[in-house]
Amino acid sequence: MRLLLVVALLLAVLAGCASSISQAPTSTAANPSSFGGETSGDAPSTAPDPTPSQQKLGDVIQVQCGDVGCMSVSVDKAMFANVYEDATGAYASDVPGKGNVYLAFQVTYKATRPDATYGSADWSVYVDDNVREGLTSVRNGPKPELPDGSLPVGQSVSGWVVQEVPATGRVVVAFQPDGPEIFEVVVRSR
Repeated sequence: MRLLLVVALLLAVLAGCASSISQAPTSTAANPSSFGGETSGDAPSTAPDPTPSQQKLGDVIQVQCGDVGCMSVSVDKAMFANVYEDATGAYASDVPGKGNVYLAFQVTYKATRPDATYGSADWSVYVDDNVREGLTSVRNGPKPELPDGSLPVGQSVSGWVVQEVPATGRVVVAFQPDGPEIFEVVVRSR
């Protein structure tokens, strides 16, 4: 009798587990310009896809801060230089190491919610899938440099970020302010 009671109890528990496991999850509609993981209908909320979205120069990306959109971000331009000459002659020209060039990319942030923060530390550069550590400081590079700060609603800021990279190889600029990449832009394919 005791064995029959244990078997009945186990079957009841397993039946309850099986019914909750067998329910297929409802698919969610991904919105490529929203990283909060929008859902449609009565679908359960899901975590955002950890794979960064692939964007192009000039694409404006809506960025989530927590669970709400707080700003738009774009990589507007990218250019490579073998040297940054000092036009005044007062300072030495900026010259990258042997076999390297300077990558400069201009970014724009626009706040859609209060206190959207920004800065050059939001960006990483990858060459052939290997991250380049730190950013490069140059005296004669493009201006204005991207400052660090926060923006009131409706305000925007643009600036240049510079990184020394090898003269050849695939170069990707990645926006990853506080963790995994949110989006990336290929600025050189070889």
